Amino acid sequence: MSVIAQIEDAMINRLRTTLQATGYKVDVDSYAGQLEDDRGVRRLPAVWLYFEGGGEPKPVGTSRQKWLIPLTWSILIATQNLRGEREARTGLVAGTRNELGSYQLQSDVRRSLINQDFGLPIDQMRPGKTKALSVGKQDGGISVYSLQCHTKYVEIMPEAAANASDPDWLRTGLNYFLQPDDGKVDASDLVTLNP
Repeated sequence: MSVIAQIEDAMINRLRTTLQATGYKVDVDSYAGQLEDDRGVRRLPAVWLYFEGGGEPKPVGTSRQKWLIPLTWSILIATQNLRGEREARTGLVAGTRNELGSYQLQSDVRRSLINQDFGLPIDQMRPGKTKALSVGKQDGGISVYSLQCHTKYVEIMPEAAANASDPDWLRTGLNYFLQPDDGKVDASDLVTLNP
């Protein structure tokens, strides 16, 4: 299984476990267009996540075999309150019962994921941007936010196969500088390899 799939599964499992402990019933899953589908909207509150993409890999060391790859996930937080969109964001105290708002759900999700590595060979999750999304259901009292989480991991690439047109390394020159170093070569060797 790819590292990206392992991270996504670990994020979903952690969110299911920690959000269940809050006492609220929250649907947690991979995002698969639920906001465009009325069936998905009927399952609010919900947390859906997807792999947004990776940044430019950077070499680790000089071998060019290890690459540090940055990864970004987007987590969609969706709540609904029939009293209105503001109540869907803030939650509403109705009698003695608090209703879950998207602001509280954002905080719960961040606490669940930030500084976690899920026992995988990745850097701990870091928070990213948060932004409000419009879902086109203005009268439905729906609030949707997107949160980003970032991590990185090292991927090991196989060595490049030798190309027949590449010249073989047949000789190595060595220069020796003896003490006191006057900047002049005191002795030299030329090592020739037999192909």
